[in-house]
Amino acid sequence: RMYAAAENLEFERAGHLRDQIKVLESIMAKQKIIVEEDIDQDIIAMARGLVEVCVEIFFVRSGKVIGRDSIFLKGADDETRQEILESFVKQYYNEKDFIPKEILLEQEISDLEIVEEWLSKKRGNRVYIKTPQRGAKKELLDLVGKNALEIVQQREVEIQHKKSRDEDALYELEEVLDLEKTPERIECYDISNTQGQESVASM
Repeated sequence: RMYAAAENLEFERAGHLRDQIKVLESIMAKQKIIVEEDIDQDIIAMARGLVEVCVEIFFVRSGKVIGRDSIFLKGADDETRQEILESFVKQYYNEKDFIPKEILLEQEISDLEIVEEWLSKKRGNRVYIKTPQRGAKKELLDLVGKNALEIVQQREVEIQHKKSRDEDALYELEEVLDLEKTPERIECYDISNTQGQESVASM
C-alpha cells in the first residue's frame, strides 16, 4: 500500500503508511517481552482525532499478540480520556463472551473495583484491570497508543482526500452543466412500471 501510494504521488499517505510500518515493526520487536508471561491480555489505548476517537485493542493470548482491532467513536468531544475509556470498557465487554484475565488501560477508570467485579463474574474467575506506569507493560501500552494515533491520522487523511475528490467532481459538474453555483444536493428518481399497470417511484 505504501509503494502504491508513492507511485500515485500520494506522498502524505505513503508517509503515514511508512510510519505505521515502523510502529508494527517496533511492536513485533517488543513481542518477546510479552512471550515471557503466559497470560491472556487485552491492551487498550486511545488517540483523539479532529472528529473521531480511535480506541486500539491488541489481543494477547497465551503470551502472544494474535490480533488487534481499531474502533472509532464519534461525539466524544466533551468527554475526558477517562470517561471515554470507562464507557468503552463497559460497552465493549458487555458484548463479549471471552474476557481475558488481564486488561491493560492507559488510564485508570473511576469505578475500577465495580468493573473488575463485574468482569470477574462474567469470566468465572478473577479479572484484573491495570494501568502500568513503568516497565514492559507500560512500553506496550505506549506502542498501542502510538498505533492508535497513526491510524486516526491516516483515517483523517483518507477522509480529506475523499472530500477533495468529491469537491473536484462537483466543481466539474458545475462547469459542464453551466450551473450558477456548485450543487450541494443531488437527487435521482427511478420510475418503474409493474407489468405496465402501476408506477413505483423511488428517490
